[in-house]
Amino acid sequence: MSWSFSPPPGYIMSALRSIMAALALALMGGCSTENVITDDFSTELTIVAAGNPGDDFEIRKRFRFSTSPAEARGFEVVDGLIAVLEPQGQDLTFLHRLSVYAESPDGTERVLLAVADDFEAGENWSVVRPALDEDIREYVAADSRLTLVFVVEPNAFLTAEFPENGITVLARAAVEILL
Repeated sequence: MSWSFSPPPGYIMSALRSIMAALALALMGGCSTENVITDDFSTELTIVAAGNPGDDFEIRKRFRFSTSPAEARGFEVVDGLIAVLEPQGQDLTFLHRLSVYAESPDGTERVLLAVADDFEAGENWSVVRPALDEDIREYVAADSRLTLVFVVEPNAFLTAEFPENGITVLARAAVEILL
């Protein structure tokens, strides 16, 4: 099955704010905007009904960046988005919260990067708010890969029956790498 996705207006505005912030930072800091690279990643997550209503569960994914963060002076998440892909017409109220953590290369530490919550009925996409505006290079492995852990907290008060094949969402984020 093929699908198309156009970023919602809020995501476009968020991206524009990120660009403006990078430009302002560059002008205030006396560095060139050529030293800031924006990289992004996206993934599909299928959320299935499992366990008791309201039980949290985790989905791990690894991502490789086009620029090695090891060569960077800074590396941070600047914005994100979550959107329902399937089933059509599904909103995000099946979720209480989606938290995104970066996991250290050895798997012993985590840092909260972003959160999405407070979903309204009928809302099938939402901005994922950065929860950390600090350098996360220490969480990127030597091979330029970052392990993200998506902690899904289902809505414990969901009254509708959960779709048999689960709900597939697109999770997308942008990072800025300061060289």
